[in-house]
Amino acid sequence: MSGAAAPLAGRALGAVVRLLLVAALLHLLLRMAPGDAIDTLPAAEAQRAALTAAWGLDRSLAQVLIDLLRGDLGESLVVRPGQPVRALIRDAAATSAPLLLGALGLSLALGALAAARPSLRLLLAPATAAPAFLLGFALISGINELTFALIQAGWIGPPRWFALPDAPSALRGALAAATLAIGSGNVAATSAGLSEAWARAENSPWAEALRARGQPTRGALARALIAPAAGLIGSRALHLIGGLVVIEKLFLIHGAGALLWRAALDRDLPLALGLGISAAAATLGLGLAAELLRLAADPRLRGAP
Repeated sequence: MSGAAAPLAGRALGAVVRLLLVAALLHLLLRMAPGDAIDTLPAAEAQRAALTAAWGLDRSLAQVLIDLLRGDLGESLVVRPGQPVRALIRDAAATSAPLLLGALGLSLALGALAAARPSLRLLLAPATAAPAFLLGFALISGINELTFALIQAGWIGPPRWFALPDAPSALRGALAAATLAIGSGNVAATSAGLSEAWARAENSPWAEALRARGQPTRGALARALIAPAAGLIGSRALHLIGGLVVIEKLFLIHGAGALLWRAALDRDLPLALGLGISAAAATLGLGLAAELLRLAADPRLRGAP
């Protein structure tokens, strides 16, 4: 096995093992949580035994893991009764993916700018210190109040996006992505990580050799940041995916995070379990993709001479 494939294969195997462990932990936590989907039905206590068996609420951990390996996540019990969990997750993920990718892109862009310009880092410091929900609420309230004041003054008419209605909106999506990137701490962490990587590369022997020969170093230093940037993406993915629940509820975006919130409230255990496993799989997948980029960008990580 090549130097590049060996570490990646090991990480892929480790990711599968971790995913199964996450599935086992989520199953146990959901089983321990009070209440289930039967409690949401009127006068269903008399049929509890039959419904428990019919809905698979008494499945063993082994059966859950076997079904997961087969790709069977079951059906929704309350949120969308009878609908396959996989289909619900797929549709919700299609809404969440642009938000997540936008937040990743903004994290890297703003983090790189803040690393290059300390003044920008100071400007972003108050926003990065605020929790995501507080930052998002301030953005929504501020924009709505300002827009309402301008409408009252007769300067503008009511815009289509006013009050951030419960409908697809490019503005709301951009604000949500920015809030997720900044409020999750990703911009601050990316800025700090890139600053450290730049300083390390700038003081490296190869950079000193380039300067001694009178050759430009900026391009080489920028390329040297690809591997650290990929590592930051992989390590910070969990913060972004975890923040989807709060951000999507706050900005009225019907994605996977909002669906998980509803599944938890409605005690839809198969849907909640499927969403939790999918979130773990997305986190591990982003980590593997980032590791692949690191291996491609830095030959030393592949054991190359």
